[in-house]
Amino acid sequence: MKDRATFYTRYPWLKPHADPELLVMGDDLDAALSTALFLHQHPAARLVGLYSRYTQVLYAESLTRDELLGALWLDLDIYHPRCRSLGHHIVRLSPQDKLPGFATSCNLNEVCGKFMGNFRQKYPLGTIHFLMWLYGVEIPALPHADLLIWLADSAYINAQARSHRRNYRGSGDAAWQERDGFRWNVSRWLHTALPLDSLLASFETLDTPAFEERMEAFQQVMEAQGFRQGYGQVASHYRKLSGYQCQPQGQPARYTHRLLEFVAQQTGWRFDPQQLAPLVGRLKVKTGQRRQETVENARREGLATFLQRQGIFSFVFQSAKVMNYTQFRDGE
Repeated sequence: MKDRATFYTRYPWLKPHADPELLVMGDDLDAALSTALFLHQHPAARLVGLYSRYTQVLYAESLTRDELLGALWLDLDIYHPRCRSLGHHIVRLSPQDKLPGFATSCNLNEVCGKFMGNFRQKYPLGTIHFLMWLYGVEIPALPHADLLIWLADSAYINAQARSHRRNYRGSGDAAWQERDGFRWNVSRWLHTALPLDSLLASFETLDTPAFEERMEAFQQVMEAQGFRQGYGQVASHYRKLSGYQCQPQGQPARYTHRLLEFVAQQTGWRFDPQQLAPLVGRLKVKTGQRRQETVENARREGLATFLQRQGIFSFVFQSAKVMNYTQFRDGE
C-alpha cells in the first residue's frame, strides 16, 4: 500500500479537512463504520445519500444532479467519471483494461494491482480497516469496538485459518491458503499495507473460541437492537457464526440513521446530528435495474466497451463467471 502522504496527494478529498463535503454511503455495516469515522474526521461533511441494495439511490430533496454526482460515494465502487468513490471490489479483468469511469475514484485493489488474475490476493478487509490506517485511528478502548470493526465485511472470518473457505488447491501462495484459509492474505495485508498496532494485535485473537464467544453474545445484542443479520456466504470455525451485514429492510434511511448512531455509541466516533440532517429530511429516489452478465461475454467484448455500451453505474464480479451490474434509465 502507498504511504499516507501519497494517498492524500492523489486523493485529497480523503484527507481530513474543514471544508464541506457531501457523502453518499453504501447500506451495510462496513459503510456505516466508514461513514461514522469519516464524519468524525471531517466535521463539515454531511451525509446526503444512501445507495441501497445497488438498485436505489435515496438522496436529499434539495440536492441537484451535479451535487449528487460530485459527492463522495463511500464504501462503493461507482463507475462514473464524475463520482469520487472509495471501494475495494475487484473491478478489472486484466491489467490492460482501461476503465475511465474510475478516473476520479480510489479502489484499494486497483492501488495494489489486484485483478481477476490474482483474485486470491485481493483486499480481504473492509473499507473501515483502510480508513483507520489512513487516519491513524486505533481500535477504540470500548467493550465492543473490536467486535464491531472485525464484523465489517466478515473480516474476522476471513482472518481465521479454518473457516469454510478452505477448499482451494494449488502451490505457492495457493498451498498456503489451503492450509490457512484466507488468514495468510489478511496477515499479509495487515503487515505490509495497513500496519496499525491495534489491528495487528487483535488479529492474533480472532481465530480463538474466546473471541467467537464474545462475537456471538454481541450479535445477540445487535439482534435485540433490531439490526438485521442478512445473508452470509461464510461461517466461522468454532461457533459457525456468519457475518452481520446489517442491510436494511424497509425504511432504509431511518434504519441507516439508527445504525450510524449505534456505531457512534460503540466506537466513540461521534459526529454532529446536523451532519445526518439531509438524510433525515425529504428524499428523492432514483431507481435502477440490477442485472447479470457472464464474465466471458464481458471479456470477449472488452470490459470497458461493455461498461460504456450498457451505461453501467456500478458493478461487481460475483464470481469468476458472473458479474452483477446496475443501470439507471438515463445512463447516470
